[in-house]
Amino acid sequence: MIKHTSENIIKDDALRILRAYRLKGELDFNIDDDTIRLFKRDVEYIEDIKGERIVDELFKILRFKNSYEYLQMLDDIGVIEKIFPIMKEMKKIGKCKYHLVDAYTHSTLAFKFLKTDIKNFITLNGGIK
Repeated sequence: MIKHTSENIIKDDALRILRAYRLKGELDFNIDDDTIRLFKRDVEYIEDIKGERIVDELFKILRFKNSYEYLQMLDDIGVIEKIFPIMKEMKKIGKCKYHLVDAYTHSTLAFKFLKTDIKNFITLNGGIK
């Protein structure tokens, strides 16, 4: 179980949010509900973290077979919009009578397809030409 040790733990180093989800994936841990509440409350502190540190944790998460699920969890607590502000606007674009989902959802579903189904797609279609 991943559990915070102090109410100020995210204010001290907000990268701990990403690290918690990475450890969840690597070690099959759960994150305490009160800790998730703390992540949501203090998510804005992620903007104070150097980009290199964020990228390092994100690439580790992207290596997971089910990385799409972890990105969704990070989006659920508000991290994705803080790291990539354009994502907030993408959630407002595209959904209409001609499109079933917004641009953000479309992009994340495309990512999920690439992570989970691209090998099957390539195999079924005779490989890459």
